[in-house]
Amino acid sequence: MDICDYFRVKTVNKQVSEYNLLSQKYAPKQLSEFLDNYSQIKKFEDWIKNRQKKCFIITGEVGSGKSSLALLMCKHFNLNHLFLDASCKRSKKEMSSLHEKIRHINNKLIILDEMESIVSSSETFGLSTLSKWIDPKNDQSKVSFIIIIQKIFLNKLSDIISLADVIHLNYPSSRSIFSKCLSIIDDEHIDIELDELKTYIANYNGDIRSILNNLREFKIISKIDKNIDIYEAFNRIKTSDDVSSSLNYFNCI
Repeated sequence: MDICDYFRVKTVNKQVSEYNLLSQKYAPKQLSEFLDNYSQIKKFEDWIKNRQKKCFIITGEVGSGKSSLALLMCKHFNLNHLFLDASCKRSKKEMSSLHEKIRHINNKLIILDEMESIVSSSETFGLSTLSKWIDPKNDQSKVSFIIIIQKIFLNKLSDIISLADVIHLNYPSSRSIFSKCLSIIDDEHIDIELDELKTYIANYNGDIRSILNNLREFKIISKIDKNIDIYEAFNRIKTSDDVSSSLNYFNCI
């Protein structure tokens, strides 16, 4: 069993034959397909090329593309890396063992995804350990780290931020999301009026992952009468001769 198998490491080249979610099916396949965030991507590229600091932090809201961008960057530059998310073994003992095995390898990169699970758990390795590994005074390690963490947990990394470069990813603009949705509804044969699509996108405040994942259900959602509460809906179902149509009040069909 090699290191990747032991740590249950994910690889960029994993093939996915079926997609249950549109956000997965239409996820960017190349770095050039990542929406907006041009200055952040440029800063990330500069870090990859120079590695003046041993750590790079990607933060942002849920669904802003943090993990996707890290993996796209690795693919773009053909980087030798390990991807460790919350499902991988990341205890202090296991991470120290991994680091010891690879610390002499030039340009080795470890991606720590879902870092919020580390900063909020006493069972995982401490941030003080990570700080030692990325300290520029530590010339015993050649390993670099990419840390991915939700924006609301960033303050938990106060001791690490000073030793790292940081980018904050934003949701794409409404115009960029609208353009992507137009392509998807054409491919998926989803019947949505353009004005309806604009309103639908605006309701999600830029959360493109939720926008894409719920796109197929748009027609059902748009038919719900929001002025009717659950008790009135129940009475209408109970007294209606057409149960099938009245179930629309509960978004059941």
